[in-house]
Amino acid sequence: LMAPVQRISKYQLMLKDLAKQTARADIESPDLDSAVEVMLEIPRRADSAIALDLVDHSHNMEKEHGELLLQDAFNTWDKSKKKSAGSGERLVFLFDNLVLLTKKRRVDTPGEMARYVIKHKLKASELMLTAEVDNDPRRFLLTAGKPNNAQEKIVFQAKNVTIKMAWMNAIQTLLTEQLIRLKEQKISNGADKPISRSLSLFERGSSSLFEK
Repeated sequence: LMAPVQRISKYQLMLKDLAKQTARADIESPDLDSAVEVMLEIPRRADSAIALDLVDHSHNMEKEHGELLLQDAFNTWDKSKKKSAGSGERLVFLFDNLVLLTKKRRVDTPGEMARYVIKHKLKASELMLTAEVDNDPRRFLLTAGKPNNAQEKIVFQAKNVTIKMAWMNAIQTLLTEQLIRLKEQKISNGADKPISRSLSLFERGSSSLFEK
């Protein structure tokens, strides 16, 4: 018998075929379209959960920092003065409230499964996104920290443009959602200084998506 996880690919093919048939018949099927999206999402979520389990001290990450949205390997360059994140290959996780950079731990025993250690964290509430870096279509820049303090600047290079765009779209969505929440909070609470500073920061982060 096939394990449940092995059946997912068969379910995907079956639902995709049904969606094609209904489209040819000019039949609207929003529920079927949603089912296809769900089945395509399950393997990605499973892969992300497995990858997160390989990171030391990561058990409460989703509880503390929100839903795990994406995970991919990047080459990174720390352009900050402190160089806290370092440079090199990093397995990076995007949560609702955090960007987590991890580094592969040295394996001393042959055959031992690779594990990762937490190298650096970037708060989503302080992020600014620059879409193009060094004329490389695979790269983007994340700047974190308030303007009055020492800002961190990390360049990320994805394996391909598709991965880069997935991350940029997800980060921009987070920035937009948080900007909306801050504006709503500002309206309900009045012009509070900390909120105003955060709002200004988010607006710069949102607009910097199109920076060159």
